[in-house]
Amino acid sequence: MEGIIKNKDLESLTLLHNQSRVYYFFMMLMMVVIFNGCRQQNSTEVAVVSGKLPAGIRGEIRLSELTPEKVTGVDSASIAADGTFRLVAHPAATGLYILHNDDENEKMVLLLDKGDTLSFAANRNGFYKISGNDDSRLLMQYANASRQLRLTLDSLGSIVLASRSQEDFVSIKTAADRFVDSSLVAHRKFVRQLILRHPSSLASLLLVNTYFAGSQLFPVDSFPELYRLIADSTGARYPGNAHVTHHKSRVERAMQQREQEQQLADRLLPGRKLPTVTLPDENGNPIAVSSFRGQPVILFLWASWSPESRAAIQQLKALNTTIHILALSFDSDTKIWKAAVKIENTGWTHVNDPEGMSGAAAKLFGASRHLPYFILADSSGTIIASAAHFRELADTLAKMK
Repeated sequence: MEGIIKNKDLESLTLLHNQSRVYYFFMMLMMVVIFNGCRQQNSTEVAVVSGKLPAGIRGEIRLSELTPEKVTGVDSASIAADGTFRLVAHPAATGLYILHNDDENEKMVLLLDKGDTLSFAANRNGFYKISGNDDSRLLMQYANASRQLRLTLDSLGSIVLASRSQEDFVSIKTAADRFVDSSLVAHRKFVRQLILRHPSSLASLLLVNTYFAGSQLFPVDSFPELYRLIADSTGARYPGNAHVTHHKSRVERAMQQREQEQQLADRLLPGRKLPTVTLPDENGNPIAVSSFRGQPVILFLWASWSPESRAAIQQLKALNTTIHILALSFDSDTKIWKAAVKIENTGWTHVNDPEGMSGAAAKLFGASRHLPYFILADSSGTIIASAAHFRELADTLAKMK
């Protein structure tokens, strides 16, 4: 009869309903598994920085990524009433990050990688503790030691200033200077040991480039082997890392420059022949440096825009030497050079390289190192002395009399 469901049809509907329930339950179970799997995978893809600042500090705390090219904001959070915070980053690779609040003078550098969970705690004196990875702890050791030394030197400076009216001020100042010098030596040794114990850490890239009290702790020209060690060690541990690649390029450029400067220094050593170049004088006539062989000559390297050079001209004029002076200038503006020569009224031979400090003459004589510069050569064109300061030249000339 139409409109009446038969028993057989009812059984089929019940079976279909039960199958749908099983399918629905199965799909829900799969969604839970997939969701949990994604959540677990995502937890290994992020880095979490949680911490606690001294109570009473308000405002916002930020996490920024530091790359060789720029600083990019990654995450920010409001500092809770109890000083706690939580920040999240998504590192593509091991990298350097800056943790900072509204006080831009207070910054902490961290190293983060996928899956890292760092715990940070600071006190009111600016010292902090961190756990979660060894590289960030390495930076913590440096930061805390540097802060302690800075506080000590600041206190010492206050003592010295307060003692200016005392009879023993000189002895106090002398003792303070000795303490500062020894402290800086000890601090450099401390940082160097940190680097040598962890040469493959990205933290060492920062440590080797640090400044303290206005001076770089490890100038590349004085510590080339330390820079090479870090470049080789970090390169093996982090192949292709942007910070490592940037550091290696800097080291290679510095080594090339160091080699060029050494070659230049060797070229101007006493006993070597004075390099020659041909340049125009004020009237456009070509003058070769070698054309002065047969008589002693002082080659004076200068530029009209250099105040030190203009002062050196007065010193040379007051010297009243019978030795001929060839003044080689590096002025890209020929009109200004000619005007300066006219003003100085020296009576010397003047030539100029209009290509300035980027010209061949500047590279030949290393003008970028120091202006003014003095080179004394004998009648055969052999260098007797090279000097960056007039007093050195004057002393040499005095010994020749």
